[in-house]
Amino acid sequence: MEPVAVFVHVHYLDVWEDLAKVLAERMDVPFRLIVTSSLSGEEIVAPATPHLVEMIVITTENRGRDIRPFLIAYGSVGGYSIGLKLHTKRSTHLFAGDVWRAEILDSLLPREQGVTAIRRRMEQVPHIGLVAPRGLFLSIGEWMLDNLEGVARLAETLSLNANRRVIAKGHFPAGSMFWFRRQALEDFSAPELLTMFEEETGQVDGTTAHAVERMFAFSAERRGFVAMPMDTLFEARPDMSDAALRRLSRSRRAEVSRTLYPFAIHRFVHRYAPFLFSLYRQVPKTFRDRLRKRFGEPRY
Repeated sequence: MEPVAVFVHVHYLDVWEDLAKVLAERMDVPFRLIVTSSLSGEEIVAPATPHLVEMIVITTENRGRDIRPFLIAYGSVGGYSIGLKLHTKRSTHLFAGDVWRAEILDSLLPREQGVTAIRRRMEQVPHIGLVAPRGLFLSIGEWMLDNLEGVARLAETLSLNANRRVIAKGHFPAGSMFWFRRQALEDFSAPELLTMFEEETGQVDGTTAHAVERMFAFSAERRGFVAMPMDTLFEARPDMSDAALRRLSRSRRAEVSRTLYPFAIHRFVHRYAPFLFSLYRQVPKTFRDRLRKRFGEPRY
């Protein structure tokens, strides 16, 4: 049986220690571990599990957050059909960054169904191309933030032939952690993508990494696959048509994790007055940055 490929970008070593324990506890199938990091490979200890069949460490520069290293690894490692993308997300700018990471891992590596069930369902329904964490498959249009130009530039580079309005109707896995089928992400093997990433200067939005994050699922669906949140995966059946799978996916896309809206006012506005978020996005970026620091706007 072909091992699953688990891609992990390690930036925070202490978070990796916790993540390695999660992988050891919950990966109940044979898997290859592909680690990317700017840290020394000797510092990155392998998960203690008999299911780990191989560990590859790829040294990368600290550029493009977890996205550029993933594209490097994706382009250089083959021999798998189903993969899982993770990283040592800390999200210090979020009100509850650690809670969000735990929520993502609980969704993508569930204790009850287990990874065996996830892989079996993806093998049974080959049109599923990407599976996002529950409650974190977000609207690109609503969460475009300062990435409109970056998304448009990326769409042109990938020759997706989609205008901004079409892209805005798509969804993306917030936090850039997800299950995927290798064939679904083939657009991202283009070598010219690696030259588009900016140097790291502490940016919190508007980078190529943020743009690529928003385009993983969109690109997969343009290639004919279906992207969906985790809570719909186990309802997908082999006899479903593409149209039925897409309807199933859309049935839960409106659900948004409470972690993204840590304060009651955020949840109230998102539910009852979403147009206020649209108005807010038109406020000059410098003023929005001040509001974020003062009131803790959800961001990733």
